[in-house]
Amino acid sequence: MRRFYLSDGHNPIVWPAPELCVWNAAHVETYGKIRIEAEKCFENETRLLEEGLAGTGLLEISDDESAATVKLVKSSGESDFGEEGYSIEAEGENVRVAANGRRGMVYGCQTLLQMIDHGCDGSIRGAKITDRPRKNFTFRGIKLTLPAAARASEVINLIKLASKWKYNKIILRLENNFEISNGVAEAASRYGIDIVPSVTCSQASDAGFLERLLSSVSFALAEVCFNCCDCADSDGLSDCVNKIRSVFTMRGIRLAVSSARLHPETGGRKLIFNDATRSNDVIPPTFEALDKIPKDVLIFAEGSEKASHFAERGFDVAVNGLPELAPKFEKIDDENKIVGAFVEIDANVTPLGRADVVTMARLSCVLWSGRYAPDKTSHGAVLPDYFERAIAQIYPKERDALTGIKYPSASNPGVISIDLSPWYNMPLQNAYWRLDDHFMMFLENMMNLPNAIPFAYFIGTDDFRTDNAFAYAGGNRNKGVFGIKINKHARSVAFLHTYIFGKQQVLKGRDYYDGKVVGRYAIRYSDGICEHAPVVYGRDILYYSDFYGSGAVAYDANATVKGISPEGMHYALYAMEWINPRPGAEIATIDLIPVNEGDVPDGRIGLFAISLVQGGIENE
Repeated sequence: MRRFYLSDGHNPIVWPAPELCVWNAAHVETYGKIRIEAEKCFENETRLLEEGLAGTGLLEISDDESAATVKLVKSSGESDFGEEGYSIEAEGENVRVAANGRRGMVYGCQTLLQMIDHGCDGSIRGAKITDRPRKNFTFRGIKLTLPAAARASEVINLIKLASKWKYNKIILRLENNFEISNGVAEAASRYGIDIVPSVTCSQASDAGFLERLLSSVSFALAEVCFNCCDCADSDGLSDCVNKIRSVFTMRGIRLAVSSARLHPETGGRKLIFNDATRSNDVIPPTFEALDKIPKDVLIFAEGSEKASHFAERGFDVAVNGLPELAPKFEKIDDENKIVGAFVEIDANVTPLGRADVVTMARLSCVLWSGRYAPDKTSHGAVLPDYFERAIAQIYPKERDALTGIKYPSASNPGVISIDLSPWYNMPLQNAYWRLDDHFMMFLENMMNLPNAIPFAYFIGTDDFRTDNAFAYAGGNRNKGVFGIKINKHARSVAFLHTYIFGKQQVLKGRDYYDGKVVGRYAIRYSDGICEHAPVVYGRDILYYSDFYGSGAVAYDANATVKGISPEGMHYALYAMEWINPRPGAEIATIDLIPVNEGDVPDGRIGLFAISLVQGGIENE
């Protein structure tokens, strides 16, 4: 079920990378059947593994003693896995997964599911794996703000992905009376995830509210957002923190507080509280005031510098951070009080599980394994190329699983690449309007990941300075590219394209265009009917240097062609797949029409290739 991307080499991608993994040439052959033997303490993990194996569509759970066997066992007494480590040995006709505790076994099962060869008959890649989290990183979290209309199924899907990538905490911000359903609480428990409720200080002071919350979900840690009038000065804030801490301690709950409310460097500026619709003038606390707060309070720090301030004063700190914090993490030792990090997702702003999947993947790598030095670019720090390539391959599959999108390219062979060269009208040398873009000559050296949908591009281009290399639509050059000949059937059409800002658009800023239609493809059938595929900025396309290395993701289009220019700038071409509502009708031509009016003036789209997915089509 891979869309666009295949694995490099012959080994499956296990994410995050295990501490020790030695692949061998042999496979555990399953022939479509598998048997599970588990010690009694791992009954929950057995069910989790059964569901995962059945979900592949390749394996049937069997009682046949001749079938390949997966054994879930308790680790030997001398192992030092802790509660989250595990080992896997896959060879011959058996797979052995060993762990000390439930969470370690959950992680072992999640890794095993990634070792299954989805391209063949469900065989399991032979390997010996020993794995455990980075020392001291006990907090690996996702902070999730949900709208009231959020479905429990969406949260459960996110819990499954978090567990797969070895996260162990979900900070669940309760807004607009969103309740933690029994299904969410049960899924979190099954998948080894601790729920951390995030509430206001008024809610935390309400004994009735706490009892209702405790009756719906079991938790040992809760975040409190201090925003009441009593918290407006240093003494009031510390008194309020201590009061709620005492209430929590009696119930066996540890208190967590955001550093945005505590840090002295806030100065006399206005703070916009997370839970309020207005801003309030506050007097920031002093470090002396912080000394009145017990050191067992966990601090959620906004940024690495603030994290170090609190850690130096003896507080345990979890950082709201991305891999840019990796250089800080590399220096962690036994004396350091930074206990982990979390990624923040606001489902009121971005569709849940889309644009944040890449961030989740990156941070999980930093928190779990982190055996790398980050590369510094003009956009900040990114993972080394091997890890970025792995993320690029696993991202589409995980995103589509979260959103329930099923693209024809995911499971159907039969792809035809269209020769677009007759419509090339622009050399890369001329495709620039701003000096700070370093123009598009860097695409000469682009790195193309192997992909399940092949694209034919740069056909007949020998000299990028003089030869036309792609179809350019918009700006002052033309009103669009018309009459691209297809004359074929297709279940879906994949467009490899990117966006080029004009001068007027640069002045407005890139965020202004998020969610706006910046162009459309007109798909004209041989019977005269025409369908339109809108191109939405932020969903189907991005400015060519807004590649996800800078945090930007076109959440329904993959960065199929990507890299970093010699100047340190990210670039990407995005593969947008349009599902054909009339697969039985022949497509005659396709037009590319950019928007050049109203909210989107001076729009420009560069089209590099078109491919058709034809698998399962009965041509007329």
